[in-house]
Amino acid sequence: MFKLVAITPQETIPNETLAIRTLLEEGDLYCLHLRKPNWSLEQTYACIAAIPESFHSKIRLHDHYTLTKYFQLGGLHLNARHPNYPENYKGSISCSCHSLEEVINMQASKEYVFLSPIFDSVSKKNYQSQFSKTILQKASENKIINSKVFALGGVKMENIPLLKSYGFGGAALIGSLWESYIETGDIRLLLSNLRQLQRSCL
Repeated sequence: MFKLVAITPQETIPNETLAIRTLLEEGDLYCLHLRKPNWSLEQTYACIAAIPESFHSKIRLHDHYTLTKYFQLGGLHLNARHPNYPENYKGSISCSCHSLEEVINMQASKEYVFLSPIFDSVSKKNYQSQFSKTILQKASENKIINSKVFALGGVKMENIPLLKSYGFGGAALIGSLWESYIETGDIRLLLSNLRQLQRSCL
């Protein structure tokens, strides 16, 4: 089963907590990565507290790892800002990779890893693909790309079938999911975007 992961936009957006809650309650996502590097601990706490506990297990933190003391969350995502998890943390870990070498080194100890940028980014206009089709096909044949590797960067409805053919276990969504919502503030449009992306996974 090809999994879809939502990553929150870096900037604060209108009615963000409501949008996150709606995606979790109605969107049938594998999980949601709460990535708000500019939020304080208090802002992040307030956002999670506003979401029903039944959905906390689908939330992964990119920042403020100490909040795992207060909420039963789905896991932590290691990144350049926070490359290490707390000493006594026993939960699930994922991480970001930007080369196939990193994937080889990291995936055995992680629930899954992001590999990026696979395509030209939607949300970051100058963030361009670093992997040719030839490289991805060879990585697929060598089983470097597998169910524990999720594609990130420029994921759209039309290129999900290609990702599946390479053997990716899933994909992470930012621009293709959030862009129209940021422009309009229409949560119905946000859900519609997600459902179109989900249909392309079938």
